[in-house]
Amino acid sequence: MKASIRRFSYQVNYVIAHLDTKSLQVFGICVCIAAFLWVFNALRKERTEVVAYPIEFEFNKQKYIPLKSLPTEIPVAMKGSGWQLLRKMFRLRIKPITLSLSPEYQMKFPFILKTDLTKETEKVLRNVRLESIQIDSLSMQMDYRYKRVLKLSVDSLRLNVPKGYKIVSPIKIYPELVAVEGPKKMLKALPNPYPLDMSQVKIKGVLFQENLPIQIQEVPAHLLQKDEKKVFISFEMARFVSKNITAQLLIESGGRKRTFPINLHYTVRESEATKVHTADFVLEADWTDYHKKDGTVAIKIKNKPSQVLKEDIFFIKRLKIE
Repeated sequence: MKASIRRFSYQVNYVIAHLDTKSLQVFGICVCIAAFLWVFNALRKERTEVVAYPIEFEFNKQKYIPLKSLPTEIPVAMKGSGWQLLRKMFRLRIKPITLSLSPEYQMKFPFILKTDLTKETEKVLRNVRLESIQIDSLSMQMDYRYKRVLKLSVDSLRLNVPKGYKIVSPIKIYPELVAVEGPKKMLKALPNPYPLDMSQVKIKGVLFQENLPIQIQEVPAHLLQKDEKKVFISFEMARFVSKNITAQLLIESGGRKRTFPINLHYTVRESEATKVHTADFVLEADWTDYHKKDGTVAIKIKNKPSQVLKEDIFFIKRLKIE
């Protein structure tokens, strides 16, 4: 068998090699004609093919919104001549399948059955016979179209502030309000004010000023419309340093005075660190919070330097005096 194939191949190559230019042109024309006649004859025969057929949906797009992108075509098995099937494949003068949706119904039953697809497909097919729809159903999840105005905010505790730095100014946001439109259930579930996610934003320097995209992560981007695409956020930062000192707590009890050393840890802006002195911190015992059972009393700050915030001072809150 292999020898016969090699012999035939050799003979064909030999004939082509010994053809002159004119004969070779005639040979090529004959081959093209033969191929055309073969294709023409094949297209006249009836056959079954699966065709991606266009489909459209009719509903009130101002009132309702599909939660998933609607398909633009469905696989349809149809029988007809090759010419007719070829027209369907290339969508030459064909009428698309049109489905009139009832969004109120689709919210309860989010699918379209194969029987309904078959009925609508039979209405538009011409010159071919429908064999079957190649899918069992179509998912049609719908919701009401809804509008809402959100106030934008920034959670300062979730910012990637450089180590040793703190925000020392109000966080400015412009615009502060954004109008959004999308699926009702998703939009009503959003918090208001809406916290912008800046966890991936790199913050450098002492002044942050940047235009950032407004991202509503709980709603898919293709379902959401916004009247503003970006928001301008700015704030100032300063470098802070940590300090440790020992303050003296004076306690008068039982007719005698006693002094207790209390270690204080605080943070202060680096540029103001030299203005803070140990004598500026004054502690006192809070006798309204005295525990007789264990002999401890609460300690509170009576005075502090203006450069240090009260929440930036750390020390033991109770002292055993007995």
